[in-house]
Amino acid sequence: MRLLSAAGLVFFLAGCGDPGEAAYGDASTHVREAEQAVRRGEKALAASERNVQLALERAERARKGLIDARRDLARAEGRLGEAATDEVLFRVIQRRLLDDKALRQTAISVRVDRGSVSLYGRVSDEKLRARAGDAVARARGVRSVENLIEVAASPAGA
Repeated sequence: MRLLSAAGLVFFLAGCGDPGEAAYGDASTHVREAEQAVRRGEKALAASERNVQLALERAERARKGLIDARRDLARAEGRLGEAATDEVLFRVIQRRLLDDKALRQTAISVRVDRGSVSLYGRVSDEKLRARAGDAVARARGVRSVENLIEVAASPAGA
């Protein structure tokens, strides 16, 4: 025969049952809630991983497209040669000037006449002036370059 403690007898008589059962029930509920939260978190993580993977795939396709476009542009420029029209040369030269980070912020005007290129504008120093002339001279189909770009005078005392 088992003897009940005074506290156990009080719970037994009050119909509350074993006090450990209530604690077990609470803990069991907390475990179930935590397991559900973990499952929701795992689903959210899996969805995020899929989104990241899709974004990486799109970025890779865009990178390959850019490489292909640059290759096609280089190929087209290579075919210009002597047969390049002034309009095409003008666009090639514009692109060269805009692609150069140092020249991108300058105001350089370009005129093309039968492959002869004239450059106009104003830059801050001689290096930029020479850089613009060199960039244009390297373009296929350019027969000559007249670099009329002015170098801005530096303020007195600078």
